[in-house]
Amino acid sequence: MSRIKNCPICGLRTTRRICYECEMAGRKKECYICGQVVSLRSELCAQCRQKKISECRLSPRELIIQHIGGKCFICGHKKGLELHHEIPISQGGVDRISNLVCVCGSCHKKIHNGEFKRALKKMFEIS
Repeated sequence: MSRIKNCPICGLRTTRRICYECEMAGRKKECYICGQVVSLRSELCAQCRQKKISECRLSPRELIIQHIGGKCFICGHKKGLELHHEIPISQGGVDRISNLVCVCGSCHKKIHNGEFKRALKKMFEIS
């Protein structure tokens, strides 16, 4: 009997190495920091892994916040930080630095209320 596990690319339950949809679409697992293709068992490419070995063990979210700058892009606060996706995950966005901006909780709410659209467009045009 085959063992059921999660696909390492999309997270769907499967008995295969990767799910049928990912295999048919030719999807590859990518480094969550730089986007390079990595092995199915890895979260980071060799280059990013080497950089992170010297740092304390942080979650992927904390590593990305630290890499982006560690403060709110809009107001400069350093506490209560969240990641905002330029292209939402639900619309095909990815967890890559090129699609993320670090903001505090207060500014994140304002972004989703539409108060900071120009500031964010400017941010993603610069990077």
